[in-house]
Amino acid sequence: MTEAQNRRDAEATRQKILESARMAFTAKGYEAAGVREICNNAGVDQALIKRYFGSKQKLFEAVFDSAVGIHTLLGGPKETLGIQLARYFTSKERDEFQFDATIALLYSVGSQNVNRHIKHILETQFIDRLAAHIGGKRAKQRASLIISQLLGFDVLRRVLGVDALSEKHKAEIVKTWASQIQQLVDA
Repeated sequence: MTEAQNRRDAEATRQKILESARMAFTAKGYEAAGVREICNNAGVDQALIKRYFGSKQKLFEAVFDSAVGIHTLLGGPKETLGIQLARYFTSKERDEFQFDATIALLYSVGSQNVNRHIKHILETQFIDRLAAHIGGKRAKQRASLIISQLLGFDVLRRVLGVDALSEKHKAEIVKTWASQIQQLVDA
């Protein structure tokens, strides 16, 4: 086997583990999703978690880093970020066959150890990236406020199914909420 083939196989194996972990963390959360289960579903040996990721914690972080996250929504101009985020979160649907960061985070909150991991993920992969994008004074605080709104909205709309935030109210929500988000972006 050539070196290029080995790299392709290693990357394919890494991706299988990530995909299996995404589904396990979405379905069960961090503590309940076992390394054995993740590896069995990926069809790989458990030792490969340590080889490719270092630990279950690092795998958990890699799952969020490799998923569609806030960084994918930051490609447009800062002046339209409020409308972009409001449109995205009012259009987002729950799909039990796809990784869902909100669900995975909710199912993972619990012990102090897990909460430290979640805090680290939220800060490094969401808040810090958004703060760098919006810049200015108190960027991290403003980014934290925006992320808290996005996460809270997502929980109320998709997880709890609050009617006032449903699809039938989408146009009104986008109009109102986009301007609120944009105020935080521009502050």
